[in-house]
Amino acid sequence: MKICLIGETGLLGQALRKTLDHDGNSLTCVSRNSTDVALDLRDDQGLISFFEGSFFDIVINTAAIVDHDYCERYPAEAYLVNSRPSSLISEMSLKKGFKYIYISTDGYFTGNSQRKHTEEEKVVLLNEYARSKFLGEVLTLENPDNVVLRTNIIGFKGTGKKTYFEWLISSLENGEHLTLFPDYFTSSLSVGLFADVINKILTKPLNPKFRGIFNLASSDVFSKKDFALEVSKFFFGKELKNYSDGSVKDLNSIRAESLGLETSKFSELFDIQLPSMMEVIEDLKKEWKNVSLIFYLLH
Repeated sequence: MKICLIGETGLLGQALRKTLDHDGNSLTCVSRNSTDVALDLRDDQGLISFFEGSFFDIVINTAAIVDHDYCERYPAEAYLVNSRPSSLISEMSLKKGFKYIYISTDGYFTGNSQRKHTEEEKVVLLNEYARSKFLGEVLTLENPDNVVLRTNIIGFKGTGKKTYFEWLISSLENGEHLTLFPDYFTSSLSVGLFADVINKILTKPLNPKFRGIFNLASSDVFSKKDFALEVSKFFFGKELKNYSDGSVKDLNSIRAESLGLETSKFSELFDIQLPSMMEVIEDLKKEWKNVSLIFYLLH
């Protein structure tokens, strides 16, 4: 299968490149600093020319500005990266016949704690990040055969600004005082498990019903607080005591906080049981051991 992966240097892009780059696939990676194809998604003509001169079966777009505060300060740039490319790629998917998979967000729901939200539920756009990603969804589905995957991924990136999970592990290792959020709910999925699921469904002909919006996340909904407490016990074998409760409402930026996703639509279509919170934590610990070993060998 010929696959184009956009955004290879990000958290998910790195995992997908490692997982999809095997003998059964021809993988082409695209990013501003890619070793395959260096391309700025804000360059409309460059993007169009690239797809005009290429042939792919699948195009996966993981590229995004995910920093909520940055999107608030620079909404035009959020649009140029998170939204507009999907208009051009969707148009090219109709012309060239490939399936376009747009990686979206779960940041559309608020006010209902641990509820699992289906793909059909009404979204609430509280910030520029959500607005730019939702517009990206709309533009993706200008071709109804394309796919939007709503998700919340966590894991180790290893370079640049720390991910949420890298920050959490570092804080736990150093015994820092943490502010935990019992009112911030997610269905976070480890980046490794997300990549494994994508690889699994791409190793055989795609189900023709794989079109439209799908939730791809953990099968559980849990608070950021409960997640951190379980990580402390599972990673370090101790109860976390050096913390206080905070509220997502006290953050500087306005965020959706009821991010649970109902995953049965995806699970039933592909006959895949998506992991629980503890299975996600187990997978993250395996990755943590690998990261620690690599760091040890390099130093």
